[in-house]
Amino acid sequence: MKKKMFFWFLLLALVIAGGIWATRLSAPITEVVDEGDVALANPASTYCLEQGGDLEIESRPNGGEFGVCYFMDNHQCEEWAMFRGECPVNGLKVTGYITPAGRFCAITGGDYNITVEGGVESEKGNCTLPSGEVCGADEFWVGSCPKG
Repeated sequence: MKKKMFFWFLLLALVIAGGIWATRLSAPITEVVDEGDVALANPASTYCLEQGGDLEIESRPNGGEFGVCYFMDNHQCEEWAMFRGECPVNGLKVTGYITPAGRFCAITGGDYNITVEGGVESEKGNCTLPSGEVCGADEFWVGSCPKG
């Protein structure tokens, strides 16, 4: 009788264990993702990388940040200007611009025109934006031009 009872006890234990094991196998596998960890890629940054550029984040004097897409031979474009087609893919050669304001005007798709010759400290110019609006390049650079 003891052997029979042991047999039924063992069989019951195996059935329970098998049921638990089968339930775990059939349960759907889910992954919990914290929404704080999910971010969408910046399309302008993605476009820069797809065109073979290297992206660097730079700062303006007003504290604003902008992405610059760097290509070979010091060719550059501000990422959104290139994404919108206002700066050519593969960038502009910027070695001729002696002021940060002149460079910023050019890489954002503007047309930089020198109004006062001089060195880095004294050169002044205007920036004609893709919209046709004309701003002082220094004002555009520091963010005080309406479109800057």
